[in-house]
Amino acid sequence: MARRAKQKHLKGMEPEEIPELTTAAEHYELCCTSTVELKKRKDESGDHLIDLMRKHELLVYEHDGLIVTRDTPDEKVKVKRAKDEGEPE
Repeated sequence: MARRAKQKHLKGMEPEEIPELTTAAEHYELCCTSTVELKKRKDESGDHLIDLMRKHELLVYEHDGLIVTRDTPDEKVKVKRAKDEGEPE
């Protein structure tokens, strides 16, 4: 059985606006959109890094405290900073 369309509010009987709720909802929507865009950029950067690692035939790259590891079966890449000797954990 098909659902009935939700009836719209009658003119003059719309619920009143709660400004702080509207602002919070708009902020949340913006954050969700930003997160999606950021994940897309992160994925593209990771793909580019994997391509470069393949080009140079490397599984691990270390330079200036930066460690890049390519996982071959999954074709994923991990990037992390090496901890300094004097840095507390």
